[in-house]
This record gives sequence, structure tokens and C-alpha cells, in this order.
Amino acid sequence: MKMRFVLSGVTVGLALFGMSNLQAEEVLLRGAEQQQVAAKDFEADALALPSNVRYHALSDPFKVEIVGQGLLVRSTLAKQAREKGLDKGDLAQIRLRQVQETALMDLLLEDLFKAQGPSEADLLKYAENEYKHNAERFKLPADERKASHILIVGTDEEAKKAIDDLYQQLQKGADFGELAFRFSKDPGSAPNYGSLGYFPRGTMVPEFEAELDKLKKNGEYSKPFQSSFGWHIVRLDDSRDAGMLPFEQVRDDLIAEGRAKAFKDLRDTLVQKIIAEAKPEKDAIEAFAKKNKELADKQRAK
Repeated sequence: MKMRFVLSGVTVGLALFGMSNLQAEEVLLRGAEQQQVAAKDFEADALALPSNVRYHALSDPFKVEIVGQGLLVRSTLAKQAREKGLDKGDLAQIRLRQVQETALMDLLLEDLFKAQGPSEADLLKYAENEYKHNAERFKLPADERKASHILIVGTDEEAKKAIDDLYQQLQKGADFGELAFRFSKDPGSAPNYGSLGYFPRGTMVPEFEAELDKLKKNGEYSKPFQSSFGWHIVRLDDSRDAGMLPFEQVRDDLIAEGRAKAFKDLRDTLVQKIIAEAKPEKDAIEAFAKKNKELADKQRAK
């Protein structure tokens, strides 16, 4: 997994306008220029992560420190920018306002969805209807397997030592998903505790398929092996035959789909209402576009 998290709009706003000023908040990281990163700063940053991994991302001290360093760097550089007066210009003020508006927009949408979004009963009904009326979606044309893996990138001795160490931890009873979340370098599966989901035979590289073929029981994992991506340990999680997927296997995904669709509908409704009430100043737009076309032509001529 990449040792870096995407900073949310909320966090950007905090960094640009100054870190949290809550004196009672526990400080987790201190900088040389009296900058501090508190627990609330991490919680705001974590809003950019999927809700199913948000809290877990803050449960690993190593990742907390890495994220804290990123927050501290941004806060420190923002402080230096303010000291230089770089936040005073007209365009700078507009950019800062736009960052804040983006964060506030996201917070408003989340708040409205909590109040107006579908209930759990509504979402279950959506899932049942979708399963009943769109049965073709849930037919498997071929057998599939579900697997998780841990990936260490590289072919050198250091990479081999790292994968061997993880294998030894598994042998001693360590949780596979926890190790994948903390140490796997696959950015797609690591946030999901190493899970690759279901996939048909022949989807993965030959080395991966060959090792997975050796695993016969759910929960069984391989010894370390090498592919073009690096070193792996793979675990067989489940398998299913071609045919109709049972509702129980797709219910949670359909509920998540219904929730995402409802959120999009809410957002789109608000957006369309605002756009419908907008009154474009055609002449001003034409003049603005013309000015920028002239600037583009001059730049092209250089």
C-alpha cells in the first residue's frame, strides 16, 4: 500500500487556514515552527477515505505518523506562505475561498444525506428489487474464486526478506488481512485487507494462478512466490460455481450500490436546481472567452 493518503478538501482547508486551534485536543505531532497536528486534524483528513476503512486507517501507529508528517509539512509550508503575504493577493484569496467552499459543499451533502437519505429498510428493498428484476446481472458464466494477497514489490534480497518475515508472522498466527493492510504494496487491494474479490480462472498472471490452484480449503495460504509484480503470498477465501449468485452473496454490494445511487440523486437534484436558477451574462461570457483566446494565440505564437 502506498504510504500516503489523499488529503481531503476539509484537510486542505485546515492546512491553508491553519491547523486545529482546539487547545484541549491531544497533539500527536509537533513541528519545529510551533506547528501542531491534533487528533481532529487526522479525523478530518480521514474523511477522504472510504467509510469501511476510515477508522482502521487511523489504528496503525506507523500510518498515523506518516499521515501526520504530510499534514505537518502542508501546515508548515502554508504558515510560511502566510508570513510572506502570499495569501493576500486577490487570486490567492479566491483560491482559498474555493477550497473552503468545496469542503463546505461536501459537508453539506453529507449532512443532507443523513437527514434525507434512504433508511436501511429502503436500501434492503432496493437490493431485493434489483436482484429480482435484473437477474442477468447475477449470472456467472464461469467458475470464480475469491482471494486475498500480500504483495512486496521488488526482486532483491530486501524484498525477499520482507515477504519471508510476513510469512513467518502468518505461521505464528498473525491476521492475514491486518498484514496486507499494513504492508502490502498493492494500492488496489491493501485498503481492503488484501482482498481481490471474485475473479474467473485465468484472470491473474500465471505464477499467481498456479499457486492459487494448489490451495484447496478456504483460508489456506501459499508460501511466498515471485511474479513480474514482485513477491506474493496468496490466500484462497472462497469459490463459487457458474450459475445464479445467491442473494446473500450480493446483498451487501447492492445495498452499497443503492446508497451510492441515492447520494448521487440527491447531489444531482441540488446541482440541477442551482443551475436552473442561474442567469448567464452572455455578453460578459463572450468577452471573457475572447480575451482568453487572444492570450492563447499570443502564447502559441511565441
